[in-house]
Amino acid sequence: MKIQFQIFQEHHMRRLRCVSNHEAYPRRTLEEATRLDILYEPEVRLVKPEGGFQFEANIDEVKIQCISDGNPKPNVFWRKAGGESILRLGQTLDFLPVREGDGGSYFCWAKNEIGTSDELSVTFDVLYAPRKVLTLPKKRIDLDAGQPAKFQCEAEANPQPKLEWLQKFPEDQGGQVFSRGQGKTLLLSNVTYEMEGKWACVATTTIKGRVRKMTSEPIDVEVVGKPQVLFYKTDAKQDFAMHSDATILVTFCSDPKPRSLVWQWGSLRLIQGQTRGRFKASEILSQDPGLRKDCYQATLSITDVISSDSRTYFVTIGNDRGETRYDVNVRAIDPVPMVALVGVIATALSLVLFIIFCVAYTFKSKKCCFKHKGPAFERDTNFRIYPNEHYIAERLPAPPQVPVKDQPLGIPVYSIARPKSHQKTITDHRYSPTGTEHTIDGLRTRRTSEPTYPLPPRSQFALGFRPSGFGTNLRKTPQNLPIAISSSNGALNFAEAIDNERETFQNQLKANTNILLDGNSTYGPRVTDRADV
Repeated sequence: MKIQFQIFQEHHMRRLRCVSNHEAYPRRTLEEATRLDILYEPEVRLVKPEGGFQFEANIDEVKIQCISDGNPKPNVFWRKAGGESILRLGQTLDFLPVREGDGGSYFCWAKNEIGTSDELSVTFDVLYAPRKVLTLPKKRIDLDAGQPAKFQCEAEANPQPKLEWLQKFPEDQGGQVFSRGQGKTLLLSNVTYEMEGKWACVATTTIKGRVRKMTSEPIDVEVVGKPQVLFYKTDAKQDFAMHSDATILVTFCSDPKPRSLVWQWGSLRLIQGQTRGRFKASEILSQDPGLRKDCYQATLSITDVISSDSRTYFVTIGNDRGETRYDVNVRAIDPVPMVALVGVIATALSLVLFIIFCVAYTFKSKKCCFKHKGPAFERDTNFRIYPNEHYIAERLPAPPQVPVKDQPLGIPVYSIARPKSHQKTITDHRYSPTGTEHTIDGLRTRRTSEPTYPLPPRSQFALGFRPSGFGTNLRKTPQNLPIAISSSNGALNFAEAIDNERETFQNQLKANTNILLDGNSTYGPRVTDRADV
């Protein structure tokens, strides 16, 4: 019997059984078994390295695996990108530790008698600090003052480093270090004497958060040429007080050493070491102790400065490589007298105090006059209002019109009246025929506990009289105005009593009020309302 079936790679090493059943067999069953040996071409897969794909040179270890599967067992091969030769055999590629040149792409594949697998690749990067920093020019260079110059720098590092140019001044000048530029190429458009010193290129890179630097060998820079004025140490405009002794100062550098120095102004000319009248040029070019050995100071002294000394002064400095001219504008200033200065300050302070007083007064006045509390009343244009410390005055609507003889006095007192049986004897008096009865010398009178008419709530009553009455703001509404009653013949003189008390009360009002009511008003009583300051 022949059996045919299709086999696949996954059937490799599977067990195959053949079973036969027959009655003649002792056990009625006969069985045979075998394992399948399937030949197939290899396949590969990569195991990525631990820690990612970036490693630091001379510190990190790298291990990459290329796992193969094939029958018969294949061989695994490695090569690096850019090379055709076999780099290594085996499933593992390791670097213990990794070096600067180990970074790049690597390929692996497998091969057996049946065939060859596809290639798989892996790429990793090796980071390293700057290891070489080279500059051009090297060691030493002489630069011409006023001319351009160029520096170049190269550095090896991964990642690409940042390049910075530094200048270090000589130790006798403090040894300070300044940054002069960045990049591979540094261009100097105008060389000055300040550029003398040691120059170096610094390469900086960052690896896994750590900064790594390397500095090139220093370059000794020497500047030569005609004299140059140091502008940061020399003022083009110099002021001096009248009738004082002045010194015009110019700081400059010169290599080689200066051989001539001349001051000029107007038609006058003064060389170094000469004196003319109030003017004297420095006899010797003194070296500035705060500068390099090839920097100097030139001075022109003026005794008793006057207004005519205000002008432009020219200094010409020369050496073997040329001459330089510099202008200094001098101004003679008359200082401000101390008396005038004190006067100005005193005037300013007085003005400030006056303004503060005006602002405070205005604020207080507005607050007193316009900030109200309590019920509002319509303003009467016939009512003249004068602000006081606590109150303002307003007017109530006019009371009902009644005969003159029956009108109230306008004084918030208890009403006083005769009974009706006595009206004819006191017709000249004003009264209110309301209230409780009392007997005085046989006469019946009425006295109430309220004014002759009701007052607005929370208001103060301002007393008024015709024809030219006064009003006031009283802290308390008068409730019990005493009336002195005198009788010479046994009869009550109400008119006299009321007139006396009214005059007394008016005098009190005049002494305690700052509000004057319009005398032409035909209205009756006045009221005031509270207002907070």
